[in-house]
Amino acid sequence: MCVNTIDSLVYQKIKPELKARELNTRIYETQLLSFIEQAKAAVFSPEDDSKLAQKPNEFFLEEILWIKGCEITTLEAYQKVQRIGRGSVGRITLENRAKLWKVYTHYQQILEANKYWDYLDRQAYLLRELQAGNQKPFFIHLTIDEAQDCAQLTLKLLNALVCPGGTVLLVADVAQKIYRNSFSWKSVGFTIKGRNRSHAH
Repeated sequence: MCVNTIDSLVYQKIKPELKARELNTRIYETQLLSFIEQAKAAVFSPEDDSKLAQKPNEFFLEEILWIKGCEITTLEAYQKVQRIGRGSVGRITLENRAKLWKVYTHYQQILEANKYWDYLDRQAYLLRELQAGNQKPFFIHLTIDEAQDCAQLTLKLLNALVCPGGTVLLVADVAQKIYRNSFSWKSVGFTIKGRNRSHAH
């Protein structure tokens, strides 16, 4: 039995591609937060004292990773999606979503300029490679712990990494689903009936 994190697993699978493209091979959160700071500076003026502008960089990074994890690709989709998990204090208005999307756009441009992929960029790349047949699934049996906290993108990727006929055990507490999204297990490739867990292709 092999125990691994999703980030370590993805890195192992795409390491040759990262080197070929001369992309970062290690991810440092301090670097990501620095990119966020630069992106915020491009959107908010130094005199902007709004609540959103004063939010810490961690807030913006968490929101951007949430956007990527939900596979949201347009501002229109972001404005329409149900935003779960921030509570009444952290609710994001439509106006603020537009500003957050600008920060996200600048953040992506800064990543590209610095030859950097963050965690979700790496996962999205590997999923595309699997779907295109350029990478092959290799799990016969897979156990996903704390599955309720995984992003939609992450679960799709893990599902794609399981060989046809393979099995998946999802260990999840739906009552404590904290990843702040409302996807169904079926939408990410899993068919679950009661206490039975099965892999769906």
